[in-house]
Amino acid sequence: MADLLECLVQMHALAESPGRLAVLLGGSDESAWRQRDAEGGLTPLVRLASLAEGELFFAVQLRLVLMAEEPLLPSVTAGELARRAGTLEWTPSGALERFRVRRADTVELLAICNAAELARTGCHPGRRLTSVADIVALMLASDTESIGAIRAALAARAPDHQGDPR
Repeated sequence: MADLLECLVQMHALAESPGRLAVLLGGSDESAWRQRDAEGGLTPLVRLASLAEGELFFAVQLRLVLMAEEPLLPSVTAGELARRAGTLEWTPSGALERFRVRRADTVELLAICNAAELARTGCHPGRRLTSVADIVALMLASDTESIGAIRAALAARAPDHQGDPR
């Protein structure tokens, strides 16, 4: 299980993710968000929309663990969430706003958790016993991976990188 101090640092980082994405959105045009990247064939917009939809899913898991004794946690993929939500119709600014609002709710919930609540567990089909702190760590890993991929995809399309062999 993730250590308490580490969890608090991770919670702070979760609160900063929407701001990091806002900087990326402000530094690029919308068309760049709709171009597939070489890494996974996904667009930055699809990655951002997946963060927004994933936030709802993580929020459900957190609430289940906080409200029930070792609940069974659901498992779905980001693709399943995106298809259900119709994220292909979203704009980059709309996806960011959804993520920002949803993340603010999650951060608010986590901020009122005490050490015992951060240690509460649920049973995930693939990860077995998973604590609130573990879910926080998973959320931050998802943020880090997605924001890094978005940043790389947008940088590859930036005018100052054209012709740059890096």
